[in-house]
Amino acid sequence: MPLHQSYVLLHQSPEGRGYFHEHVFPAVGSLGPDQAREALVVPATDEGVHWSDDALQRVGELTMGFPYFLQEFGKQAWGTAGGPDVITLEDVDRSIPVAMAELDDGFFRARTGRTTNPERAYLRAMAELGPGPVRSAQVAALLGKKVTALGPTRDGLIKKALCYSPRWGEIDFTVPMFGAYMKRCSPDVSSVVGLTGFLSFLTFLGPAL
Repeated sequence: MPLHQSYVLLHQSPEGRGYFHEHVFPAVGSLGPDQAREALVVPATDEGVHWSDDALQRVGELTMGFPYFLQEFGKQAWGTAGGPDVITLEDVDRSIPVAMAELDDGFFRARTGRTTNPERAYLRAMAELGPGPVRSAQVAALLGKKVTALGPTRDGLIKKALCYSPRWGEIDFTVPMFGAYMKRCSPDVSSVVGLTGFLSFLTFLGPAL
């Protein structure tokens, strides 16, 4: 199936990626379930193609409604679909490895490529503690550092739009799947936090263990 140029919301091209990163990403956020379905269904319908309900649900769950991810998963499912006019759950499942590889090599790698070693260690510690918002104190404990010492690292990640603070003392990734990507990049968290950091984290947890 040929990919409709306006498949979801954002064109995938070198120029499109640049515009997305600099201008669209901070404001767009994730779409609601109905908006995400519409973003997939409307352009497909224009091409005479139908999405099955379970296929739409699967893409929504995988992407959490994030527009760029909707585009990538929708594109790969479209290209994988065997039928002339329908995209099924099987098509989506078969396309997942390709979509994830594209995101890893493009979207995520481009963003981690702009980080320093301490920032990448901070991101990996967040991934170990997540999903969802984690306490800055927990990240510091896992890295064997003081919260104040990691302040510049945390601020740097926020300025690079990789993280944000939903509430005082908390930190979270700005896009879905980032934590899982960090785990794929560094499967062994001890390579990042080291023994000192791990023991410090156990001490921090204390009676909760």
